[in-house]
Amino acid sequence: MNRRERRQRERELDKRYGIPKSQKIETKNTFGCEVSNDYIPKNQMELLGKIGLRNIIKVKRRKNGMTSSMKPNGCHSNVRILVERCGGKQLLGYMICGGGGLFDTEQNGEEPFQIVYHSVWITQEGEVIDPTLSNYETDNERGFTYFSPIFIYQNDGFWIYGYNLIFPKELLEKGFYVCDEDYGGGVKDRGGDFVFPLNQLCWKTTLHSNLFMTKEERIKSRYEHFHDGSGGFTEPSIKEQRLKVG
Repeated sequence: MNRRERRQRERELDKRYGIPKSQKIETKNTFGCEVSNDYIPKNQMELLGKIGLRNIIKVKRRKNGMTSSMKPNGCHSNVRILVERCGGKQLLGYMICGGGGLFDTEQNGEEPFQIVYHSVWITQEGEVIDPTLSNYETDNERGFTYFSPIFIYQNDGFWIYGYNLIFPKELLEKGFYVCDEDYGGGVKDRGGDFVFPLNQLCWKTTLHSNLFMTKEERIKSRYEHFHDGSGGFTEPSIKEQRLKVG
């Protein structure tokens, strides 16, 4: 594929999966949270920079009440439930973690650096919190999530999809990284994920939108996804508890 053909292909992909200029991107916004860009080493921050991420913020985890007991692995639906019941906004971005999450790969006993696409909740008062329980007890005990913001969902169905990425030290040294999906040309590894050359790591390869759908199709698709049963509370509400006792 020559340069002209490559540019034409990129224009077609942007038209179908791109992010319109009217969509506000929030990678520099800290939302009043403490910035913790020193949480990870400089070389890992550089990897985030390759896909356009700018800040790592500390998002509080709720420890009490209903909003502290939402299902693991259902973050997008969890936050949507809260927005519909209580108001506020849904903030999308990447959870920054040193291991666990969706991947179990380890290199020489060390958990690899990874980023997982994630939703957190902006309350009506403007506070940013993470209501989703982690599968790892230490994460819940820590009291906050390291998070890099991308955009706020606007109820119009427009969505930016983020691939989950893992950066094992051994692969990075060879110039590769791992993605949980094949966005084109990936080599499947033994764990079922896909390996890509590090020079392909950028915004356009790791983030894409549903721009190709009509607005009606986008809204319908998002509604079905948000209400697929993956989200919800692990503990009954006070009202439900009283009914059960009664």
